Amino acid sequence: MIGDVARVRVSGEVDPATSETLFKAIVSALSLDAVQHVAVDLADVTLLDASGIGVLLAAQNRAHTVGKELHVCAVGGIPRRVLEITGVLARLHGKSIDADPDSCGVRNRDRPRRGR
Repeated sequence: MIGDVARVRVSGEVDPATSETLFKAIVSALSLDAVQHVAVDLADVTLLDASGIGVLLAAQNRAHTVGKELHVCAVGGIPRRVLEITGVLARLHGKSIDADPDSCGVRNRDRPRRGR
């Protein structure tokens, strides 16, 4: 956490087997008093299915209910396309890793910058 921003880093597949764990991690970050904004870092996500999209939208609704903000960041590859096609990327104020490798608002020193 830096300032009032908490970053939830996600990796691998977000599907029915893992989506509940993701939701719990986001809710945990939202429950911290010092946190006003949660950035969900999807840079290392290889698969994002409907259950994952549902979790992200539910988590954003939860954030708004408690007066906080949530967005996705560092979205690339197939997960980015899925979020774009469904129209969810804009709703989650998503930022593509292609457009901004440091889009999570918290510079990640242990992950190399990505670019094309």
